[in-house]
Amino acid sequence: MKPKNTSGGSPVGTVREEATMKVEIFGAGCPRCEQTHKNILNAAAELGLAADITYVTELAVIAQRGILATPTVVIDGKIVLSGKVPSPRQAKDLLLGKAAK
Repeated sequence: MKPKNTSGGSPVGTVREEATMKVEIFGAGCPRCEQTHKNILNAAAELGLAADITYVTELAVIAQRGILATPTVVIDGKIVLSGKVPSPRQAKDLLLGKAAK
């Protein structure tokens, strides 16, 4: 499935149809948040991980979830990175760390 940008909180990329991991990227749509989204999508695709990846840009939703810094990456409900852009290697490590559990 090809990724799509949204401003809400709907899925923007499914790496494989039988997704087992839920990844949410919270950001205001700035270049740093966009890069985080891109790095996570690319990492999941390169690793062949089953993941539903959602990019949330609505500030009301971000505030409601208690996110204080962006970009923030949440995997299966747990904040794994906040306030910085993961490198491509770090993005893979985040996903592998969660997938290994």
